[in-house]
Amino acid sequence: MHELQHPKTARRPGLVYLDSDRIDLLMRRLRLSITRLAVKADVSTNSLRKAIRGDGILPATADAIALALGLPDSSPLIENAESGKLRERNYGPRSGEWTIDRCLGEWTSTSNGLQFRVCRMTHAVIDGRVGRGKWYDLLHLSQAAREELKQHLVRHPSVAERIGPHPNIVENLTTLPDPGGKEWWVIDRWIEGRTLEDTLLTGDLNRMQLPRLMSEIAVGLQAMHDAGFAFRELSPRRITIAASDGRAVLTDFELAKLLAPGPSVSRDWQDDPFRAPEVETGTADTRSDLYSWALILVHVATGLPPHECAGFDALTEAGLPKAVWGITRDCLAPDPGDRPKSIAVVRKSIRRWTTSPGGLMP
Repeated sequence: MHELQHPKTARRPGLVYLDSDRIDLLMRRLRLSITRLAVKADVSTNSLRKAIRGDGILPATADAIALALGLPDSSPLIENAESGKLRERNYGPRSGEWTIDRCLGEWTSTSNGLQFRVCRMTHAVIDGRVGRGKWYDLLHLSQAAREELKQHLVRHPSVAERIGPHPNIVENLTTLPDPGGKEWWVIDRWIEGRTLEDTLLTGDLNRMQLPRLMSEIAVGLQAMHDAGFAFRELSPRRITIAASDGRAVLTDFELAKLLAPGPSVSRDWQDDPFRAPEVETGTADTRSDLYSWALILVHVATGLPPHECAGFDALTEAGLPKAVWGITRDCLAPDPGDRPKSIAVVRKSIRRWTTSPGGLMP
C-alpha cells in the first residue's frame, strides 16, 4: 500500500512523476510483482521502484511502464505537477471541495469487478464535515461501460434518500465523478468506529453483544427493504460498529439493487462468502439478505469460516435459543422460496432474545 504524500524534492525539468496509488491498483489488477512488471516494461527494477515511491523518471520510462500496465501512454499515471500533490487530493464538483486526509487499507474489488479504495476526507468549506469516501476506478472501462456503471454507483444516494435519517443506516453526503470521468466518488458521513470484520479479528465482540448486533442489522435491513431495496452484499466488512454508542450501521449501499424487473448490472462476480447463492444468477431479492444475515449470525457466534456456517452442525454449535435457532435455519435454506417471507418475520422471531438476552444466551 502506498500512502498519499507530498513529493520529497523539487520537481526536476524533463522528468515526470507518477501516481504511485494508481500504479499499485493496476499492478494488483494484473497480478504483477515489481520484478514481473519491470521485465514486461523492459525497465530496471530500480527505475520502477523510483516511480512507485514518487521520484522523477524519464518520460520514455514512464511510457514503457504505462504500456506494460495496459495503458496507451503515461498521461493517466502522471501526478498534478502544478500543485505538487497527488491528483486525488482535489476531487469534487468544485476544485478543493473535498480533500483526502488519509487512505484506509488497500484497493478492494466489488462483486462486479470495480476497484475502490476507502479514504477519510474533510470538506474544505463546511467546518467539521468529515466523510468516508470511496474512490472507484473507471480507467479501463469504455465510455459506454462507464455510463452503465454510473447508474450502479448512484444507487447509494437513492437508497439513502428513500430511507431517510436512520440510526442503523449510513448517511450519504454526495456522489460525484472526478473532472476527467475516470474515477467516481461516493462520500458518506464519517462514522468513528470499526467494521464488524475488524472487530471480530481483534476479538473485541463477546456473545452477550450478539442479540443487539443482529437485531440492529435486521432493523437496518428492514428500513432498506421497506424502501424497495435489497442489499445483496451484506457482510461484516459493510457493517460499522460506532465507537460512540456501539450501534451497528449498514454501509456501502451503492452495492444495493433496486427491486425492479430486469437483470443485475453486475456480471463478473467475485467470491463473497456471505452472499446468498442466487445473487450470482441475478435473481436476488430481500430474501437474499436473510441468508446473509443468518450466515453472519452463525459466523459471529461460532467463529467458523462462513462457508462452514450454513450446516446443521454449525447451527448447533452456535448455541442459540430454540426460536432463534429455528429462524436462522430457515433463513439459510438454499432455495429462497423456503426462507421467511420478510425480515419482519425474522425480527418477530428473535424479539424475546434481543429484549432479554441475559436469560436466554447459553
